[in-house]
Amino acid sequence: MGKPLKDMIGYRVHRLTVIARGETQGKSTGAYWICQCDCGNKTNIAGQHLRTGAIKSCGCHNSKVARERMKLLSTKHGMCKTRIYKIWTGMCKRCLSTKDKYFHRYGARGITVCDEWSNNFMSFVEWSDKNGYAENLSIDRIENNGNYEPSNCRWTTKRVQANNRAREGNLKNTRYITYQGVTYVLSEFADKYLTVDMDTFWSRLQRGIPIDQAMSLPIRPGVSLKSRLTEA
Repeated sequence: MGKPLKDMIGYRVHRLTVIARGETQGKSTGAYWICQCDCGNKTNIAGQHLRTGAIKSCGCHNSKVARERMKLLSTKHGMCKTRIYKIWTGMCKRCLSTKDKYFHRYGARGITVCDEWSNNFMSFVEWSDKNGYAENLSIDRIENNGNYEPSNCRWTTKRVQANNRAREGNLKNTRYITYQGVTYVLSEFADKYLTVDMDTFWSRLQRGIPIDQAMSLPIRPGVSLKSRLTEA
């Protein structure tokens, strides 16, 4: 049996007061709690984030701080219309602003932006220049539950990011392949092994063709795949 649930009703941390047991989110196994913020809003927060102080409000305080930071910084560096500035503002908003449409995936889960970056856009730019930033890459957190900070971030392609999220169960309708005892996301498997189109490969599997044949079997013009397999 697991450890008995600690009742956190009445617990207060910064601007939040726990008022009731909440609903567990996603694949989390920990308890969630409904909290009343000093501003009047209610929010559902993981108990571990309350105990560690990772979340201090419903997001109202962070939103105000973020607006003030971005307003100040946008007047100094002259990079407001650049791609990297849009990446930085998007990163800050989804972690700090409750009004952002992605806040529930980031700030509400306790994910934040380190002070080094949230307080200084140019610090983020300098880190990016030293760590392989390119126009075709996106910022990616190595540990999906970790914060945006130098030790947990890198610049990768969108495909690599999608593979990471899929492996952690954060993408719906993800297709997986188990080969030689290792399970891969389909796109990841394709990059590593396939000599045929990924959709063709998947279609072959759905028709019952063995994986070793489906991943590399050529199709001769005028000869059906069924016939080709019979010949083999």
